[in-house]
Amino acid sequence: MAAVWLRAQDTPDDLLQRASAKVLATIHRLPKFMCVQTVDRRQYEPNNGIGGRVCEAQPMKKMRLTTSDRLRLDVAVSAGREMYSWVSEDRFEDRTLFQLVRNGALSTGSFASLLSLVFQGEVTHFTYKGPVTEGRRQLAEFEFRVPLGESHYVFTGDNARVTTGYFGTVKIDSTTAELAAIEVNTDLLPAETKACESRTNMNYSRVRLNNQDF
Repeated sequence: MAAVWLRAQDTPDDLLQRASAKVLATIHRLPKFMCVQTVDRRQYEPNNGIGGRVCEAQPMKKMRLTTSDRLRLDVAVSAGREMYSWVSEDRFEDRTLFQLVRNGALSTGSFASLLSLVFQGEVTHFTYKGPVTEGRRQLAEFEFRVPLGESHYVFTGDNARVTTGYFGTVKIDSTTAELAAIEVNTDLLPAETKACESRTNMNYSRVRLNNQDF
């Protein structure tokens, strides 16, 4: 009972450290595996008839959907490195995600790459925002920011490839210290990308691979 009580009194820093340790343990022992990744992409523009690149903040009700598509990719992960091919191709080639997908907006890979950036690479400081309830889960939300000078986060748009600063949030299960979600937002993007910003949302859960949990 004492152990349960102590665990319930975890500070936000304690919870973040426990979650980071679990994420890094997964990254460091990932087996070779393959899965299918589905990426839904949507591009919005202001609904006020103004042409060109308007990057002032706009509420979603004033935005209109201009393009959307879906990517279906086979992803192979080995030693923390990600390789991609289109679904049903019979082999993986030594191509990056950016070399494979030539058109439309794209950002740094969402598997081990994104987790490595946030939990063992560039993010050096998290700020606790507070508790969040989603369904029956009690989550703790933290925010972070990485300036351009320290960033390796890559975005491509309109055949332009740039490194950008970014910021976002992580949500952690307050009971199990499991990572629940990450949201990553780019800083204001350069004009050559023909985009203002990019937002990526990833939800995480435990899966079984080779009779182990990851």
